[in-house]
Amino acid sequence: EASLRIPTPALAVATWPARGAPPARTWIGERQISPAGSDSWEPEVAGDPSSSYVYVAYRWHNGPRACSRCPDPPIVVQSSSDAGRTWAAPVFVCACPGVQGQFDPVIQVTSTGTVYATWMNWYDTVFSKSTDHGQTWSSPVEVSGARWTDHPWFGSSADGRDIYVFWAQGDVFEAHSHVSGATWSVPRKINTDRQRYY
Repeated sequence: EASLRIPTPALAVATWPARGAPPARTWIGERQISPAGSDSWEPEVAGDPSSSYVYVAYRWHNGPRACSRCPDPPIVVQSSSDAGRTWAAPVFVCACPGVQGQFDPVIQVTSTGTVYATWMNWYDTVFSKSTDHGQTWSSPVEVSGARWTDHPWFGSSADGRDIYVFWAQGDVFEAHSHVSGATWSVPRKINTDRQRYY
């Protein structure tokens, strides 16, 4: 695991209601959490069911790369330890030199606080996890096999032991792990018709 923190200036944040305040009857309103001037696409949000941590993953267009040969755009994750009141700087999920771009991030948090992520490393669907609130990530594991993929999605048991990743290859495919992502099944097609799925 490696830290891929991106040095950014402190972010200005709006004030949210204090804990214990009566629930608002309307939305508080949006505010930017990504660095000023960034162009972020495909945001994905997940909350930790056992703490006040919240995470957002997105494609960072027009932002820095982890290295000169690293993906453009990259996937980054930002974390908040106080239910979204303040946010840490973006962290690359992987340097992944040689990968042209990263797309379609999906994240989830287990009951033990481990953060899981899937995304596309160009056309491969990969899986990674973080056990330190998104500050470092395990090396991504390809779960989709050698063919192109599109739009991965996944779910897991509450404790994170059982993980099921799905993606489109015209048909719908699935791979699963019953050991928290340590090993994966061979991908298999799960639809029985001849339709095309996207």
